[in-house]
Amino acid sequence: TEEISFEMPSKVDKAEVMKMLKSINEESNYKNFYFPGNNQVKIFLQDGSIITNLTTGKALMEKVKRRPLFREMNYLHYNPIKWFTLFSDLFAGALILLAITGLFLLKGKKGIKGRGAWLTALGIIIPIVFLIIYFY
Repeated sequence: TEEISFEMPSKVDKAEVMKMLKSINEESNYKNFYFPGNNQVKIFLQDGSIITNLTTGKALMEKVKRRPLFREMNYLHYNPIKWFTLFSDLFAGALILLAITGLFLLKGKKGIKGRGAWLTALGIIIPIVFLIIYFY
C-alpha cells in the first residue's frame, strides 16, 4: 500500500481517470473504475487498485505482487490437468499405504500394541473432533 494524491477534476470520467493514472505512470495498467460511495472512486489496475477520496484527492494504492513458488503450488491445488488428478490420487494412496505399514514396523511397548495404539487413536480422534466442531 502506498499513499498518493491527485488534483481532482470537477467531473470524473474515463479521460480524467487516465490523466490521473498518467501522473503516476500507471496508465498502461488501467482496467476499469467505479464509484463505491458518494465521495470515492475506485480504479482497478492490472495488479492492484486505487481508492481515491474525491474531495481531498488523497488516494491509497494497493499493489499485489506474486510470490514465486507459492503461486505455482496454489495453481496445482486447482487440479489444472486431468493426469495431475490421477497422479495426486495415486500419491495419496501411497501415503496411506506408508502410514498403515508404518504401524506394524515396531514391536513391543513402542509398537501398535503399546504406545503406537495411543498415537493411532489420537491420530483418528483429533481429525474427527475437528470435523464435528467445524463441519457440523
